[in-house]
Formats: sequence, C-alpha cells, structure tokens
Amino acid sequence: TKSQGHGAEDLFIVRTDKNGNTLWSNSYGTAGTDIAFGVQQWNLDTVLIVGQTWNQDSLNLKAFMMTLRTNGDSLKSTQYSGKGPTCFHDININGTRVNMVGSKTLTNGDRDSYSVTLIPNLTFNFAGNEPLPDDDYFAALTHYGTQNKLYTVVQTNSSIIPAFSGGMDLLIYRHHFNVGWDGFSASYSSTGDDSPGQIIPTSDGGAIFIGGRSTGIGGANVLIVKIGSNDQFPTSNGIPTVYNLVFLKEVEELQHVKLYPNPFDDVLVLESENHELLSYTLIDNAGKNLMQGICTDKSVLTTDHLSSGFYFLQLNNGTQNKTIKLIKK
Repeated sequence: TKSQGHGAEDLFIVRTDKNGNTLWSNSYGTAGTDIAFGVQQWNLDTVLIVGQTWNQDSLNLKAFMMTLRTNGDSLKSTQYSGKGPTCFHDININGTRVNMVGSKTLTNGDRDSYSVTLIPNLTFNFAGNEPLPDDDYFAALTHYGTQNKLYTVVQTNSSIIPAFSGGMDLLIYRHHFNVGWDGFSASYSSTGDDSPGQIIPTSDGGAIFIGGRSTGIGGANVLIVKIGSNDQFPTSNGIPTVYNLVFLKEVEELQHVKLYPNPFDDVLVLESENHELLSYTLIDNAGKNLMQGICTDKSVLTTDHLSSGFYFLQLNNGTQNKTIKLIKK
C-alpha cells in the first residue's frame, strides 16, 4: 500500500479472528519502500514483524524488526545494518531465542546470506553470514524435532552446488541455534530458476518445505520437500516422487476433537466427541513434556501450576497426529 502518502510502498498489516473476520488493519512506513516478509507472536500481546525498510541517513534499504502490540500499536522498530542493503526474509522464535535470516547486498551486486540472533528481552546476541561463491541468500527458516537445530532454505547460483546451469537453485541447510552451519545440507535444482517458499515444523518432529521448480519449457512445478524427524531427505535430484502429505481421513476425524478454552487459565478441557481413544501430551515452548494421558470421552487437565506463555498439546489416535498451539493467560 502507499497509504502513508510518501509515494513508496508501505507495510499493511491486518489482524483477523479465527474465522477470517477483520479485527483491525493499519499501515506503517517511512519515506521510502517498506516491505514485511515474516511475522511471529512473541508473547500474549506482542508480535514481531521483519522485512526491509528505508534508512534516510544512509539512503539505503535496511533489514528491520518491528515490535507491535496485538491491538495494532507500534512499540518500536529496530534496523540492522550492513555496508550495503540488508533484508530479513523470515523469523523464528524458539523459547527466549529469536532468529532472523535474510540477505545483505555486496558492492558487486551479489547477495550473501545474513542472520541475526536475539536472546531474552530481545537484546542483540549475534550477527553473521555464510557466504557462498556468487549470489545467495537465506529465504526461509524453521526449527524442527527436538528443537536443538534449525533448517534454513537458501536460494543460490553458487558453482559449488551440483546443479543444472542457467538459474538459481535451492539449498537446505541445517544449523545450530546461532545459525551456524553444522555441516549438513541437501540441494534441489532444475534447468531454470528454483524459487523458495516457506518451511515449517510438522507434528511428526520433522519439517516441510514448499517452493517452485522451473520446468525449462516455459512453466513451473510446485516443489514439496518433506524432512523426517531424523533428518531423512528425499533424493535431491532425479525423478520426482509423489507423497500423500495430507490425508482427508485425518482432517475429518480431527474435527471431532474439541479443546477449550484457548487461551486457558486454571483448567483445559479435551473432548473426543465420537468417543475415539486419544493419547495426549502437553509440552512447553522448549519441548519439555509436562503431562500426558488418555482421553476416551472428556478429560479435564489441571493447569493452574503452569506459567503464562505458549504450550502445545500433541494428540494421537493410533494412526494420525495433531498438534494444537495453546496460550496460558
């Protein structure tokens, strides 16, 4: 949007309820171009937004993180500089640690992968980059499994990647929590440009990545990569394999599960409306198991001893898994 009246693009942020109804919308911007690429909820009433904003002093584009109240009030915006333009493409929150990844542009026009890590109270902890030959940048980020590691997706045309010529390729890195590479990677490439999308954790302890692959004949295919809980990767290149990643049966059955209230306070109620046997495990934001049990009809979980914050309830009916994010008041 250009609602700030400066003639350049500004951020436009909308908050909706679970049914998609708009609760509020607002725009934020500077005298130059401002773009948001990632958003995460930090605590009960604060969200973090990352992207790229205009810096009037340097007359350049800089990576930024905005702290925003859930009612739309802006608290502050912090810029992270390099010698040239910088940008954050994604953000991941795990416990008290915040990781942001993106790119910084060099004097020759190439990009290098760029990351910043924050620790409790959103204080600066670490900034770094992992340069490959030629052009590359961090495009997406997620934690996985035990939450002791991170995955990033890098778009690159580096000559060290076993790839086809003529375009950008994708590289999935595994990292320590300071976004330092731990030595593991897998590449995905085709005859043209391969584009990054999003990578998110899955309920089985792994992750799933989506993006695009050029066919080389004027079209493109959707690229889906499923990463297992023990780092199982499909073959990087070759004949694509079709996986049943979403099962209609699972969606239908899980509609018979009720969990309320959310946000919760002293108790949490789990109901299996079709009397299906459900095993449940409640974990905190650091992945620690807090309680577990079996529900066949209705279970009331006592939660008055839990601190305010985010929690996850993992459900299993013997064949399918489901994880529900919860908020303790």
